[in-house]
Amino acid sequence: EGGGRGATLDALIYVLTHGEGEEGMIALTGESGSGKTVLCQVLAKWLSESMRVIYFAKKNPSKEDLLRSIVDELKFQSEKEGLVLPPPLADADELQEIFAVVQAGDRQVVLLIDEAHTLATETLEALRLLYERAASHHKLLQIVLVGEPGLEHALASQQFHRIRKAVCHRYVLQLLDREAAGEYLLYRMRTVGGYEGSDIFSPAALRFIDGAGGGLLRQLNMLAVKS
Repeated sequence: EGGGRGATLDALIYVLTHGEGEEGMIALTGESGSGKTVLCQVLAKWLSESMRVIYFAKKNPSKEDLLRSIVDELKFQSEKEGLVLPPPLADADELQEIFAVVQAGDRQVVLLIDEAHTLATETLEALRLLYERAASHHKLLQIVLVGEPGLEHALASQQFHRIRKAVCHRYVLQLLDREAAGEYLLYRMRTVGGYEGSDIFSPAALRFIDGAGGGLLRQLNMLAVKS
């Protein structure tokens, strides 16, 4: 929960499940290696029982690639639940098809779009249009943009002003301090590695690992493994 991760996760869950009215799109940013993907995985587990969660993580996808992946995953999850979807209209584009599947399922859908800082302007614009099309239908679809700080820089530019207005919630993952880094390493050893003993790293070792890791989960993992 260090670096505000526990509070960020709680806030995301609340906005996605209990927020009232038109909440707007959500942006989650953090440095490379800060644990954004891990947070997305935990969030998806929390939400998956009550919502359809679609996680997309690909750098520099084309608009068509992103939208088609969303359509395919939506249809796959719907079929797993035994839903019979109407055939798409012959002239329907991907945005219409996505919205039609969401409506047919009548269940909230959350799109977790990782690597969002690499999305082209037309791709971000397509996501905005998709969100606005669904916004008036009882919040059936919500979009979380997850990316490095470059995402916020892009949203601040004039060419993204319409998307910036659509993003109503912003969360930033902070770097871990020394105490949080030590807690994280022990947590990871126990939950991922099955370790049941006491803290294997001495205070001096933790100081070295924390100093070299810079508060980033990816660096802490690598240094701890090599240690």
